Amino acid sequence: YSTLSDIDKTVLKLSILMHDSGKKEGVVDDGHEYSSTDYAKSILERYRFPADVKRRITDIISNHHWFAKFNTYKIDALDVAHMCRDNGTFKIMQIMAKADFENVNDSGFQYIRTNTNNKKEYDKYMRNKFDEVDKARRSINKYSSMFYNSRLVVKGKYPKQNVIANGR
Repeated sequence: YSTLSDIDKTVLKLSILMHDSGKKEGVVDDGHEYSSTDYAKSILERYRFPADVKRRITDIISNHHWFAKFNTYKIDALDVAHMCRDNGTFKIMQIMAKADFENVNDSGFQYIRTNTNNKKEYDKYMRNKFDEVDKARRSINKYSSMFYNSRLVVKGKYPKQNVIANGR
């Protein structure tokens, strides 16, 4: 947390506050990340945050179950890497995944879901899984940074330009 920028800390705090806002009490709700995202959008439109900050918050909320999907092989490291290309977003997604994963049920539940027996094994398991994603993330950033930071795409945003095709 201490290495996050002030903007990233704001993104993390708001994402945490709203990530389960669409969850039904006492019900296992597999689609709540989407209703939570809708609630977050309606709340965030009332505030003067930059559009990019709002987008990051809603992206993180809609993907806050990434680790459960990754851990059960429903998505791979490359899929996760595309969700969190920049360092700040990756750190936020790690913090949220670990907190969400550890607080679903009783204190030993995360060990069962990771085939570990204690906190030391669990922490090593989580570090290895996060490292897998970080390796994929660094790989796509290495090979795509030329396009991502080109004049076509500046800091991940497409600049508004008139395009002339076939003389029109």
